Parts: sequence; structure tokens; C-alpha cells
Amino acid sequence: MKSKKSFLVCLATLGKPLIDFSIHLQPDQSCDEVMHLMNELADDLEIFPSPYNDPGDSESHSLWGTATREALAREFGWIIHRVKFRAGNLEPDQGEGTNQNYFHWEEMTPVQYYPESIRGKIKSMGIDQPGADDDGQDDVITYGDSI
Repeated sequence: MKSKKSFLVCLATLGKPLIDFSIHLQPDQSCDEVMHLMNELADDLEIFPSPYNDPGDSESHSLWGTATREALAREFGWIIHRVKFRAGNLEPDQGEGTNQNYFHWEEMTPVQYYPESIRGKIKSMGIDQPGADDDGQDDVITYGDSI
């Protein structure tokens, strides 16, 4: 796990799947500044520089994050749930089903708001699957106000 925040490390060690997500900044924003501001938001959310940013390219305005679903709901109104992975043929007349042992993230509600400290700095955010700390397990570890 790449996280330096002990709460996220603890949750991942216990088996909680974390959500990896990408953050695309407005063109006039500093990756370092927004990363710092976002890392101040919560202990269950951590932001990193994107490895795809070109240091010589002033158009590189992306960050990566890892967080719990609880953090994303609380900080951004972004509701993401764990759902069973669909398996089999998706044609209705040829059978379809779910794999009872594997799960993935599904966005139920897109980002609804941004905290005041970063409002106007972010163009968009989206989930990346699977995340580095996501082995397809169900999310059975909850804390704080459950979603």
C-alpha cells in the first residue's frame, strides 16, 4: 500500500477495499497546492501526484487519490457502493448472473460538492478500477456514520 496515513493503512490491512480515483484540476491550479489542501481534509483520504504528469508540461493537471467510500461521501457527497461483479453473458436470453465472491465499485451519485478549501480548483473526479487495495472483496468494514 502506498499510503502514509496510518488510518488508511490500518483499514486496508484489515481488508477494507479502498477506492482509487483520479482528479483532474482546472488549468490554472497547482498540483502541489491542491494535493496539500485535499490531504488536510481527512485521515481516510490521501492524494498523490499522478505518475502520468509530465513535469515539463504545464498542461499536466492530474492527481491520484485513495480513500474509503465513507470519506468520499462525507467530503464530496459522492456515493459509491460495492456491488457484486456480473458474470456470464449479458444477453438476457442467454443467461446472466453475478459472481458471489467478487465485487467492484459502482457510482450511485456523482460528486455533489467540493469542500470550500478546494472549490473551483477541480474540473472532475472519477473512480479507477480496480484500485491498488482492492482484491474484489466485499466491503464489510464500516466506521463512522454508515452510508
